[in-house]
Amino acid sequence: MGLTLAEKNPDKQYLLIKEAVGGTTLYGAWNPNWTAQKANTAELDEKRKQMHLYKKHITSIHKCLDALKAENKKYVIIGMAWMQGETDTRKDFTALAYEENLKLLIESYRSEFNLPKMPFIIGQISCPPRQYIEGVEIVRNAMVSVAKDDPKTDIILTSMNSGFKDYPKRSDKVHYDAQGQKNLGTAFAEKLLELAY
Repeated sequence: MGLTLAEKNPDKQYLLIKEAVGGTTLYGAWNPNWTAQKANTAELDEKRKQMHLYKKHITSIHKCLDALKAENKKYVIIGMAWMQGETDTRKDFTALAYEENLKLLIESYRSEFNLPKMPFIIGQISCPPRQYIEGVEIVRNAMVSVAKDDPKTDIILTSMNSGFKDYPKRSDKVHYDAQGQKNLGTAFAEKLLELAY
């Protein structure tokens, strides 16, 4: 993503402020309205049940932006890239709540930074079905629905075919290999630039 942003706009500098913990849910750890009850029912283990990843990410962003201000550097927030959701497919209640939780997440980031039209790019998940067989399609469709209803949100559509040729995967068919990550990064950057400028 960073390489594509730099190549498309060599006169600009980009700062990517990321947060990621594998195997976490939007229902629990990433929920702006986090509660212990939500985390306890959705997250996989005790460590993840204590995580407040939305809050942690917000704190990290403010810290980075404050550092830029302290150096008298101007900045513009051009948007957010979101690649998450596989763990939400495991249970019926997390999958069924994904659409509303994703809308809440987007609204919360925009509200936090007073950017009601901040671009938001969703990477559509493409993993094999888990314990809750319908979960993958429910979350994939929720992502499409959120992007369709919001003109400043777009989606990187992914294939569910076993070859995963669009965004190649490792043998576990969940995690992307180096080429898959590169392809996703390029797609995220291109979509972000389309909406941001």
